[in-house]
Amino acid sequence: MAKKQISFLIVNYNSKNVLERCLSDIKKISKKYSYEIIVANNDKEKLILRDKSVKVINNRDNLGFGKANNILANVASGEVFVFLNPDTHSFNENFCDIINLLNKDDGIVAPSILNNKGKVEKWSYGETVSLLTIIKNNIFGFRDFCYLREKCSVGWVSGAVFCIKAKLFNEIGGFDENFFLYYEDVDLCRRVKKAGFKIIKTAKFKVRHVGGSSMSKKSLQKKYYYSSQYLYIKKHYSKLSAIFLKIIRKLTHN
Repeated sequence: MAKKQISFLIVNYNSKNVLERCLSDIKKISKKYSYEIIVANNDKEKLILRDKSVKVINNRDNLGFGKANNILANVASGEVFVFLNPDTHSFNENFCDIINLLNKDDGIVAPSILNNKGKVEKWSYGETVSLLTIIKNNIFGFRDFCYLREKCSVGWVSGAVFCIKAKLFNEIGGFDENFFLYYEDVDLCRRVKKAGFKIIKTAKFKVRHVGGSSMSKKSLQKKYYYSSQYLYIKKHYSKLSAIFLKIIRKLTHN
């Protein structure tokens, strides 16, 4: 298989209604580069797209975000992986030039992710997550410390859209499949930083993100989020720290 410059990798789950717009918008901004688009479908129902140039892998079950993306990465031929949520859209015209920011120092690069009102999406990036930052963020909320900065070094960026060289992604072992949903992006960024690279958020490139289109039940969303948060703290700090976090949450959320 001939190498492509970019592999656009998308996991679909309950998102077919927004996926078609995402695919159409990718086509508009990628003509300058050789590319491929591959979709991993986590719905039980087979996904059939109008655009037959898009490769679809029908998993026939919800394998989780990280595992489905690893399946995509295993079949992708691009030198750079651009991971996208199916509800991303309206990329700026030169969006694909973002891959040129990847270098020997910058391992992951992400654009500014905007909500449909054009404002920077809360929690689309942040400082390296620890027990302390979780407690601090719960008290003070989201802080946009990269506001309008063209290039900003951060601790993590959202899995909704970011790019990474295929070689680096494979070298660090891809996404940790123990994270079913949430924190797989935070964990990946932490391992990229541990390998000696920076995580970059740039205001030069922008994308809109609907958000929450694949999951309607907030209670289930919270369950997955807190479970993954516990796993992350346990993995990178200690089981005791994870238990402490669980106790703090129980005391403050009841």
